[in-house]
Amino acid sequence: MIRKIISLGKYSAVVSLPKELMKKLHWRKGQKVEVSSERSKIEIKDY
Repeated sequence: MIRKIISLGKYSAVVSLPKELMKKLHWRKGQKVEVSSERSKIEIKDY
């Protein structure tokens, strides 16, 4: 799955997730998630 990075203002960026993945993870719009990075990887977890 390849996604594009979109600029959101001067200091933020967005990567969109497909609707199917959101449904599979039982995530919803506005949900809090925890984002961490390690070397060249980003991990997104449910808060």
